[in-house]
Amino acid sequence: MDAITVVSSKGQIVIPKNMRDFLGLHYGSELILNLRKDNVLEISPKARNIREFFGKGKRTNQENPMSLKDIDDAIAQAVCPVE
Repeated sequence: MDAITVVSSKGQIVIPKNMRDFLGLHYGSELILNLRKDNVLEISPKARNIREFFGKGKRTNQENPMSLKDIDDAIAQAVCPVE
């Protein structure tokens, strides 16, 4: 799967949608850039470890269980942390 993209004035590139979908990339996905000795730039998604998700749904107030929205928000924060 090949594509041509253009570097913007800010040094940004667009990864075509079909490639983002294939790799499972979304807002907040981290990428690893590797510049090889032969001047080839390799870009690969950073693997996420399931251990990063443990404890994301903890609440300090145990009297009120988490709503489905709270659970969805906790998962979204774990998958795409806003920095």
